[in-house]
Parts: sequence; structure tokens; C-alpha cells
Amino acid sequence: MAFGQFGGMQWQMDGDVITVKMGPPSVWSQQPVTGAPYSGEQVSERVQTLGDGTHIKSLPQNTQRTWRDSQGRTRTELLLTMNLQPMKDEYVLAAIVDPVAGFTYILDNANKIAHRYAITAPPAARQAAAPSGTPQPRWSSEDLGTQNMEGLTVQGTKQSRTTPVGEVGNDQPILSTTEIWYSKDLGITVLRKTLDPRNGDDTTRFINVSRAEPESGLFAVPEGYAVVDGKESITVTVKKQ
Repeated sequence: MAFGQFGGMQWQMDGDVITVKMGPPSVWSQQPVTGAPYSGEQVSERVQTLGDGTHIKSLPQNTQRTWRDSQGRTRTELLLTMNLQPMKDEYVLAAIVDPVAGFTYILDNANKIAHRYAITAPPAARQAAAPSGTPQPRWSSEDLGTQNMEGLTVQGTKQSRTTPVGEVGNDQPILSTTEIWYSKDLGITVLRKTLDPRNGDDTTRFINVSRAEPESGLFAVPEGYAVVDGKESITVTVKKQ
């Protein structure tokens, strides 16, 4: 559910012009989930705790809307945010993953361009060996049981990572934890919470879940859009209204 269709996204505003730059999307093939349509919104926030105990809570940095139909096709829309203020809905980038047709599309709605990428097999996993003598982190996992969230039964898992002394120049072990609450029915993560004293506490929630079949037009390139073969990078320029 992460917005992996957009790689290395950055955006900036210069006067009334918004420029978005991103790398190629994640277009590796995965087994599509069929027969389990849904829609909803994903929101993320971060809370940082200063040394004196002060908490700094960020506004949601991005909001994304997601749909999946019974054929396993997905559409994800990202509402851009500048200076912690959400823009109007016209400043939206969308990604359509269509395993039926075998393509991912990045929609530039401002300029009516669909950047097309063929879905390919993922590369073979490679794991680099740690240098000899390097302190290794310790991992543990805990079953948190089940809960009901957003009308879904979700299974919880808590993963803990202990960074040993010396790995990042630390003179004491560092404990970070991640809670993942997963719906087997829909195959999605409904809640993810990461607590890390180095980076703050990150929470991502999937809310307003509906299990109704989305409209089929959401998964098609709109009429009037130019379809171009995707490149290694995409630049989208939008003039603020």
C-alpha cells in the first residue's frame, strides 16, 4: 500500500509554479489480489520528542487514496503538500497498476500525459555480507493477536530491532520497534507504527475503508491523454491557479 509507484519523489514551489521530479515507478510483477475490491485513504504523520520532553507533531505530509477492483487492478492518488498545507485536488498525481494489461501508468493530470511502464519480473534478491567484526543488530518478533480496525479483522505483529553498541557510533544499545496490523481478507496493512528514538515516531493509517467495487473508469487512462513510454525520470510542472 506504500506509494511505491513513485520513486524518489521531490517537489518544490517557485512563485506560482510547482515542479515535481521523480524516478521510475516500482513496476515489478506481483501476484495480483483478485476478488477483494476496496477503497480507502492512507495518512501518515510523525511525532518527534526533543531532549527536554517537548513533542513536535507534524501535520500529515501526504495523503493518498487507493482503489482496487476485483481483477486486482489498483489506482493510487497522491495529494501534494507544500509547507504543511494541502493543495487543491487538481494538484494530484495518480498511478494505475494494471496486471491484466501488464502496464503501470503514471498520470500527469495537469498536462494530460500518461507515462507507461511495462510490468516486469523482480530482480533476484541479493544480500550483501556484513564486514567481518561488524556488530550485528538483534531482531525479535511478537504476536499481538487480532483486533478490529476500520471494520476489518487485523493480525498484529511487533518487530523489535536492537542496534548494538558501536554500529552507528552509539555508546548504548538503541531499541526501535515496528507494529504492523495486517488484514488477511484484503491483503493490506491497516496500521503501521514505527518507534525509533533517532527519527521520531511514524504512524501510517488506512482509513475510510469501503469494500464496494470501484468504478471501472478509475483503472483506465482517461480520454485525451497522450500515452508515452516511461523514462528513467519524470518531471511534472504545474502552474498554481
